[in-house]
Amino acid sequence: LLSSKDKGETWHLVSERLDNPDNFHLNSVIATSDDQLFIVGENGLGFHSKNLGKTWLTMTLPYSGSLFGIIGKTAKTVEGATDSSTQLVAFGLQGNLMTSLDGGVHWQHKKLSTSASLLGGYFSKQNRAYLVGHGGLIVNFKPENLEILQIEKHPSGAALASVLIQEDSLILAGQFGISTWPLKK
Repeated sequence: LLSSKDKGETWHLVSERLDNPDNFHLNSVIATSDDQLFIVGENGLGFHSKNLGKTWLTMTLPYSGSLFGIIGKTAKTVEGATDSSTQLVAFGLQGNLMTSLDGGVHWQHKKLSTSASLLGGYFSKQNRAYLVGHGGLIVNFKPENLEILQIEKHPSGAALASVLIQEDSLILAGQFGISTWPLKK
């Protein structure tokens, strides 16, 4: 883990701030709109900082495999929300995903019916999580309800690594470049 105090001109190793004695890989770090930081990685590793990385707490995640990404949304930015809790979705190896509705304190785990790994994700303005992965996998759901998942496959079958939303389409990036996918109404 590296930190910069001069906008990236110089960097300092700060890995000792994390409880990671086995040096597991750190695969994704995000900042939420309220300046909280979250990291996920190998072996179900998860960390949370409320002070811009000065100190880190270890999150207890319900899955001990590799996590490739995490996305977060502060509830005050969620349409119709009245509190400021942070919703999180962590995802990774063999179709495993989990959600937290309280900033990483409690988690709910879901194993998809596919073994395709999930590699990228994005939150829509309507508070739907969109995840993409191997084999053209596209998954979308509301974090509050992991029982209702919409699972589709892009016809290219490409490994999709990143997703964004623009107007009424998903912008997908992966193995075969960039493509669009219409959002379902």
